[in-house]
Amino acid sequence: MAQVLYGYDVTASVTPFKVSGSYDETATVIQTPGFINLARLLGKDEIQKGTFRLTLGLGTDYYNPHLHLFHIGDYGATSSFNDTNSPAGEYGILRSGSSTTDSAAENNDALGIIYYQAGVAVLDLSATINLAGKPQTGGADHIKWVKSSTTSPQHLTYTGSIESGTIEQLADALRKRINNIEFNNSTELNSTVYFCRAGAGEFNFSSNPTYLSASQIRVK
Repeated sequence: MAQVLYGYDVTASVTPFKVSGSYDETATVIQTPGFINLARLLGKDEIQKGTFRLTLGLGTDYYNPHLHLFHIGDYGATSSFNDTNSPAGEYGILRSGSSTTDSAAENNDALGIIYYQAGVAVLDLSATINLAGKPQTGGADHIKWVKSSTTSPQHLTYTGSIESGTIEQLADALRKRINNIEFNNSTELNSTVYFCRAGAGEFNFSSNPTYLSASQIRVK
C-alpha cells in the first residue's frame, strides 16, 4: 500500500507511512497501520474534503467495545490538505475529535491519513488505541483486540495481536470495532464547448434551390 499511496524516496526505496502525512525523514512512522478501503461505488470520484468521520468502539470490555466511542476525522481539511506529494492524489490528516462535529479538532493528535481520490484511510492503530485508553481504567493495556485460541491469556492487546494474530483476525477485530463511517462523495462532471466561427461573407448564403437563378445565388 505504501508503494502505491506514498511512493519512493530518493534511494528508490518504498517510503513508509508517516502519521502526519509528512515526507520528512524525522517524522513518526506508522509501524502497524490499519487500512479501510472504501468501494468506488461509495466514494465516486473522490471523498469530499472535511467530511470523513470514523467512530470506533474502543472500550475495555472485549464483548461490548462500543460502550466507549472514539472519534476520528479529517477535521479542518477543507482549508488544509496536501495535493503535491502523493502519487495517489490529494490526502488529508486524520485526527482525534471529541465528536463528529468537533470544530476545534483540526489541531489535535494526528492518527492517520485519508486519500480522497483513492478512497483509502490509513490508521495508526497503536496511537489510536493508546489515546483511547487514557481516560479508561487500566488504559490501553485493557483494550483487547484479538481473542486467540492458542495463547494464554486468550484476549490479546493490539501489540500482542500483531505478534500472535493472523491478518484475518486483525481485520475482523477492526471491523468489529467500527461503530460508524460517514462522508460525502464527489462526482466530477466534464463538459466540452465547441465554437464554430464563420466569416462575415460566409454565414448568410443559402443552398435553398428557390434562391438560385441559372445556378447563381441571388439572395444573400
